[in-house]
Amino acid sequence: MPMIQRNKERKWPVILFLSLWILAGMVHLTQGIWTSGWRNVPGDAGDGRFNNLVLEHGYQAFLGATPFSSPGQFHPVEKTITYSDTHWGTLPFFISLRLTGLSTTSAFQGWACLVSLFNLLAVLSLLRVCRVPWLLTGPLTFLAASPASLVWFAGGHIQLLPFFPLPLALGQMIRFRDSGRSVHLVRAFGFLCWLHLCSPYLGFFGTFAAVLFFAAIWKLVPPTTEPRPASDQVRKLTWIGSAAFATVTGLVTCLMYGLYLSESRQSGTRSWFELAALAPDWRTWLTAPPGHWLYGGGWPHPTTLNLSEHALFSGWIPWAGLPLAMVVLIRFRDDPESGRAASFGFVAIVCTLFFLKYTEDGTGLFLWLAQKFDGLRAFRATGRVVVVVHLFQALTLAMLMTQVYRKSSSRLVRGLLAGAACLSAVEVISLGQTATPKERIEARREAVLDEWKKAGDRPILLFAPGPSNQSSATVHLDAWSAALATRRKTINGYSGNWPGSHGHFLVDPSEGKGRAVLGFLRLPESEVSIVTSWGTREASLDIERFDTQPVRPLAGFEVQPARWELSFPVESFVIDGISVHQFVPRATIAFEIPRGSRTVEFLLGMRKGAYTHSGNSDGVRVTWSIDSNGTQGVLYSIHWNPRDREDHRGLVAQSFELPPGQDGELVLSVDYGPDGDGAWDWPVFGRLMIR
Repeated sequence: MPMIQRNKERKWPVILFLSLWILAGMVHLTQGIWTSGWRNVPGDAGDGRFNNLVLEHGYQAFLGATPFSSPGQFHPVEKTITYSDTHWGTLPFFISLRLTGLSTTSAFQGWACLVSLFNLLAVLSLLRVCRVPWLLTGPLTFLAASPASLVWFAGGHIQLLPFFPLPLALGQMIRFRDSGRSVHLVRAFGFLCWLHLCSPYLGFFGTFAAVLFFAAIWKLVPPTTEPRPASDQVRKLTWIGSAAFATVTGLVTCLMYGLYLSESRQSGTRSWFELAALAPDWRTWLTAPPGHWLYGGGWPHPTTLNLSEHALFSGWIPWAGLPLAMVVLIRFRDDPESGRAASFGFVAIVCTLFFLKYTEDGTGLFLWLAQKFDGLRAFRATGRVVVVVHLFQALTLAMLMTQVYRKSSSRLVRGLLAGAACLSAVEVISLGQTATPKERIEARREAVLDEWKKAGDRPILLFAPGPSNQSSATVHLDAWSAALATRRKTINGYSGNWPGSHGHFLVDPSEGKGRAVLGFLRLPESEVSIVTSWGTREASLDIERFDTQPVRPLAGFEVQPARWELSFPVESFVIDGISVHQFVPRATIAFEIPRGSRTVEFLLGMRKGAYTHSGNSDGVRVTWSIDSNGTQGVLYSIHWNPRDREDHRGLVAQSFELPPGQDGELVLSVDYGPDGDGAWDWPVFGRLMIR
């Protein structure tokens, strides 16, 4: 009895120690909630709120108010839930919180904390399967499940947060290798299916990594003996439960991907050029996210990178374990810990190299495969593999430390290892996470609801406030939020894709383009409330309205636009070191002619993805005309078609003469090619000079 009492007394300090690390990791991952006193939700008013609304739609579908596949935006198009993540894997968490009476935003806060907790507990479980000493387990759990890169993604792409099924699947694979009992493989399959339901991105990356890991441990880790269940009855019940779990998750995963496949047949595939632009290169892996307490602005922090997808660096210590794992494997080949360390390290290295972009023009293993197999382009932002890579890096380090810990009985050595584990956790801390006040989100929704009532309170909402300082994503999410709150429909919508019928309105949510969509869809206006403002709340929401959408100064243009009519916002790029600006058809841009000017010079081109790697633009019609005293005359016109003409590829210098003594406006018009199809039409202009 005294011995049993002493064992119980020893457990409580261990439980407290591990619980503190788990709590620290959860608060770190969801710090935007905690530091605001639970007044903020993770993410901005765009992508963050979008994921919240997807979950809210799932809750309403659970109640039977709407079909799971059609969330009420992009009306009347159906099955638009597959334009982005469905969140089916974690929807039960959100539903449970909503059923307690929490609001949509409060339940989202709870969902984020629950998912973070599950991540940490899953990693803790895997480290226990790997027999990592408890003194190391706490800080290494924090390191693996709560790095700076994931804190950053949780503020921008929170759909990447729920990775917890992956470490659970890896644990089952290790147990299968140890015991040979196939029930563990059945469970691993079930957990991987669950991972796909949580996030298709994580499902793709995680399954790729899990297959590599299974092959590695089969080759490198000698089997050990795992205790068998006490009786045949226990084994039978274990099999039944595991098979049921795997069957359910497998069937629901098939259902989800069936919906994705049906949608992809209608909307087509992503551009390879987009895939190459978002692919990580070596700079990406060495760029720390904003808010990293130690590496601050990133290292080397190239300013040309889009940090929302290209800030993957959390610390040096996780990277240090990879070469050490290979050395230890050579030295201790027959040791299970060294074999596991090498297996984890092997997967981290292969995943990094496989998804890496080696050159600026898009050389890379995955990019090469994506050229051959269009379906792979669905996973366009391959830098998100960092969630998986960092996990395997941390597990590599855990196995190396475990091996040293077990081979040494010195308290000093073990204390140093514990200190190193804590240091590795401290290195990956990030302070500051994108978050948005709940009050502001709810006020935006209520503003639209008030105006909807004034506009007739009809079953369908068309929210078309026109040009403002608000992003189109924010505008459309305001509309969808209002529609969900009243369980009705909206023409507006925001997701990873959109129906072609709605495209021009979604880019420019103005009343004119909204009415054009209604006409195209043949929706009777008697069923639609057309709302054109946020009403009296605009000032309190810091909303400014404009007559036309502002265009930022165009770098490299000696003369700036005087007026414009655009179908899509101007986008700017750097090609061959030259700043260029994309005017997607149809576009009209007018410039004041400086007095005494005689010549117009500019660079004209088209982005490579428009006519390469499955891009199939038939070109654009570029016209320059002069507008003087109400009289127009064409000075330059060309069908620019790099798909069929080699001399149109790249940035090509163009020029033409102005008639002497002319003043007024010089008007640039960009129109569709001869097929009248704007797909892949990405013309760019640079170095405009009117002299």
